[in-house]
Amino acid sequence: MSSDSEDLSIVKSFLSRKKFPYVREVKTNPLSGKVVIYVSFDITSKEYKNNTASNRQISYLKRRIFKDLEIDIETIKIEGANHQDLEDSFLTIIHQDFPHSVESISITGERDRQTIIIETGNFPIDKKIEIERKVKELINLSSLKPENILWVSPEKTKPTKAFILKKIKILQPISLDDLNVEINLHELFYCDPKWLNSMLDNLRKKKFITRSKNAGYSLTALGIEIVPAGTSRTSSDIERALAISKKKW
Repeated sequence: MSSDSEDLSIVKSFLSRKKFPYVREVKTNPLSGKVVIYVSFDITSKEYKNNTASNRQISYLKRRIFKDLEIDIETIKIEGANHQDLEDSFLTIIHQDFPHSVESISITGERDRQTIIIETGNFPIDKKIEIERKVKELINLSSLKPENILWVSPEKTKPTKAFILKKIKILQPISLDDLNVEINLHELFYCDPKWLNSMLDNLRKKKFITRSKNAGYSLTALGIEIVPAGTSRTSSDIERALAISKKKW
C-alpha cells in the first residue's frame, strides 16, 4: 500500500507521460488524504476543446487512473483563476499581517460547494478572528464562493462516539460527507472521511445507527435512547428542532 505522498508522485508521473492538457494542478487534499486533480472545465461543452474538459473527459480521466494505477482520485472543476495562484497569494498576504500564523491555505470542492481549509501553526487564539476576517476579505476579492472555512490544527482531536451520535440525531438523515463537514466546523474536533466512515461502520454494528439506500445515516431506537435529551437550548432535541426549522426556511 503506497502512502499519500507516494500516490501524489505516482499520479504526477503518470500525467506527465500522457496528454491531458486540461489538467491544471495536482496536489493532496489535506482532509481526505486523496490525490486531487484540478481540471479546466467548460460547463457548456460535451467534448474536449480549448484545453478545457467536459464531464465525459473528467470521468474518463478518473477511470483511467484507477485502472492503470489503482489510485482513487478526486477531481475539482475550475474556471478562471488558477487555484494554486489564489492559495499562494492568500498565504503570502496572511503572512505579511500574521507572520508564522498559518501553515497552509487550501481550496477544495467544486464551484458552489468550495471549502477553504486553513492549517494553523502556533498563534494566539484571539488572532483567529482577525485572520478569518482577512481571509474573507480576500475571498470577496476573488471569484470564490466557499460554503465553509475550516480550521485544522494540532490542538484538535477526533470526535467522540457520543458527539457523532448527537450530530446524527440533530441532522438526520445525513450523508457521510455532510457529517464530516459538520464535525470539522466544531472548534475542538477534526476528522477525515476515511476515519469517520470506519467509526460509522462500528456504530452500525452496535445497532446505534442505520444507513438508508441513499447513504443517509439516522439513529435507531437504541441510538435515540443513549443520546441525552432535555429542555435546554443546547439539548439534542432542541438543536434538531432548530435544524429542521432552518431546512424549511
